[in-house]
Amino acid sequence: MTTTSAPATTEEVPTETTTAEQTTAERTTAEETTAEEAGAQGADVSYANCSQARAAGVTPLHRGDPGYAPRLDRDHDGIACE
Repeated sequence: MTTTSAPATTEEVPTETTTAEQTTAERTTAEETTAEEAGAQGADVSYANCSQARAAGVTPLHRGDPGYAPRLDRDHDGIACE
């Protein structure tokens, strides 16, 4: 009589870790989501500077886009934070 056994399986259990990189990624995702939701809802969006707009992942901004402001458009061509 021959007996066969099923191969043993090892189940990986995900571990929860919080790292600075993970926190930064989550914050960036949250900022992008907020910017997208605000744009979709037609809410007033403004950025203090192009660095803030880049961090939100919405650059370049075109005239008429939520968050576009002439002060962010250095060469006045209708595209800010190029």
